[in-house]
Amino acid sequence: MTNKLRTIILVIAGAIVAFFFNVYILENILIPDPCYYHVRTTSLLFDVFYSTPTYNGGHPMPTSLNIVLSLIIGGILGLVIANYLNKRYARVS
Repeated sequence: MTNKLRTIILVIAGAIVAFFFNVYILENILIPDPCYYHVRTTSLLFDVFYSTPTYNGGHPMPTSLNIVLSLIIGGILGLVIANYLNKRYARVS
């Protein structure tokens, strides 16, 4: 596998893994009871990363910023791993 292809695959995989980690694991840890926010006000930090729209029943859902940051962080982690692997395989061959 070429270095360029390995890098592209790992950046995309890192972004996808970070997105699913954010939506399915981190969100459940940070928001164990979504109904808690029906009658309570949220902080500014919470409002930056989550919105409570009426069409979702007042339950928190990730904002666009939350999703974009997750994808960027995952892509950067994938890039770091790809660079490490590319250097490692360059030494071997």
